[in-house]
Amino acid sequence: LDYYYYKGVGLSYFMGRPEDALEIYRQAIRQIGEGSDAKLASDIYAEMGNLLQDKEQNDESYECYEQALKYNPANILVLNNYAYLLAEEERNLEMAEQMSRRVIDTEPDNTTYLDTYAWILYKMHRYNEALDYMEQAIKAESAPSDVLYEHAGDICYSLGDSVRALDYWRKALALQREVGMVDKKLEKKIIPEDIDYNKVQGIRIEARQKLNQFKPLSVGQASRISGVSPADINVLLVYLEKKRRAK
Repeated sequence: LDYYYYKGVGLSYFMGRPEDALEIYRQAIRQIGEGSDAKLASDIYAEMGNLLQDKEQNDESYECYEQALKYNPANILVLNNYAYLLAEEERNLEMAEQMSRRVIDTEPDNTTYLDTYAWILYKMHRYNEALDYMEQAIKAESAPSDVLYEHAGDICYSLGDSVRALDYWRKALALQREVGMVDKKLEKKIIPEDIDYNKVQGIRIEARQKLNQFKPLSVGQASRISGVSPADINVLLVYLEKKRRAK
């Protein structure tokens, strides 16, 4: 299973070939048996679910997430992504809220997970609670994304605060205009092959594990890895710049 998992990750994250990655994962699940590594099986189904979600094949994505949780009920990324997808489609919001609650109980300072929980509360019309968690997400992030600002704007608007809503939406729009240029710059930031992520202070444990696992060649590739947040990328950029200046 290791071969299929890492090949699929390479095809989807680093080579931009999601269809080929899906085919590799389909081959992988045919190899899953009683003696298979349950966590790895869960991760394979999770990656399939994420790719199918990107293709808006949501029913198939749900099935993959269910299988992923069958093999590893504590798979944090699956619980988060599954809950967010349910919220987007406004399906089974109670279950989504329960899954997301488990996630933030485990990682209460994770911006991505706080955003998911806030968005579910918004979909449930629990606007005051939603704003509280969304503001926590924004404060916890050194460089909030356009999605965070957009979600905060939507929540404020539903609360009748159009002034704050407009302010958040303007911030989201400004970031959306910059994102294309930023992505190009990140692709040019090469990561040394001998980098030791354990020495990069400030990167979250989950992100460090993912970076050690996938070994991206550039900061752009690193930014596309599930579990690596914009804050982790900022820390990595600062570290690389300090190393460059020290030479």
